[in-house]
Amino acid sequence: DTDNGRSNADAAAAIMEAEGWTVVAYEANPQGATDFYSQINKLMQLDPDVVVTNFVPQASGVAWVKQVEELGAEWSDVAIVYPTKPNFYEDSGNACADLFWVPVEYDPTSEAVKEFEGKMQDMFGVSLTKCQTSGYATTNLMFTAIEQAGTWKATEGLIEAYESIVYEDPILGTFKFEENHTVKGGTGGLNMATAQIQPDAQTYKIVYPDYSKQADAYPQY
Repeated sequence: DTDNGRSNADAAAAIMEAEGWTVVAYEANPQGATDFYSQINKLMQLDPDVVVTNFVPQASGVAWVKQVEELGAEWSDVAIVYPTKPNFYEDSGNACADLFWVPVEYDPTSEAVKEFEGKMQDMFGVSLTKCQTSGYATTNLMFTAIEQAGTWKATEGLIEAYESIVYEDPILGTFKFEENHTVKGGTGGLNMATAQIQPDAQTYKIVYPDYSKQADAYPQY
């Protein structure tokens, strides 16, 4: 129940309905909620094909996947944000196996990503995550806009610089803002891949789109 959560839910519902899907339920939780039993039971009665969840706190995501597994829900679970958290796999155990999640914002097979990941390992001893790639790319985007505008003040041209900027990032793709002030995703924009956590519940592989696909998707139940 945040602006982030509702905007993602509204956008996902609109896109799916335009593709012929029917939205059978729309639920909101307080930030940090960890008890989803009543909502999962409600959804199970509706028998949906797909459930999309968007949680920022790791505890919420962990609780969700564990409770879905415990109650034996049979749907395709698509997660937003929470599988990127550093200890999500460890805390979820086998419950996170088979989970789909979006978006994977970089192609792990690309040379630019491999080079960047190597630098992260050498400098900090950590594996590559959304946090490092997004932080690096958006910082470069910010400096590019400031340079283009010739100012760091929004009222003196920086806003216009962001509106018109086309910034090619070798890791995430192209930053180009649309009329709704959101960066365009997909072809010609930012990388927006779908991953699925593998049966080992410790790794993931990209299952869509084809140009960065690492494995075929498989049923979650």
